[in-house]
Amino acid sequence: MARQFDIYRSDDGVLVVVVQADILMHLPTRVVVPLVSNKDMNTGFKTLMPVILEGDSKMHLFPQQMATVLTSSLVTYIGSAAHQSDEIIRACDLLLTGY
Repeated sequence: MARQFDIYRSDDGVLVVVVQADILMHLPTRVVVPLVSNKDMNTGFKTLMPVILEGDSKMHLFPQQMATVLTSSLVTYIGSAAHQSDEIIRACDLLLTGY
């Protein structure tokens, strides 16, 4: 079951981080934030788009494209970004509240 801060490859090939709270695991959907290749990003706004480390890969969180997906579309578990939960929550807070 997809848990908060898990990284998955979706059925369309996009890497995403689950940001939905685990207390809502009974729902058939998850709120996710895509990860974008580090080489594809040129940002000075590090709080909004922090680097997420997974193995040897460096990806940027892209909360501006936050979405809801069916859990069935999260096909391949990649790992967990729980060790970077503070940065992920901070980015989502900035997007939603402005600080």
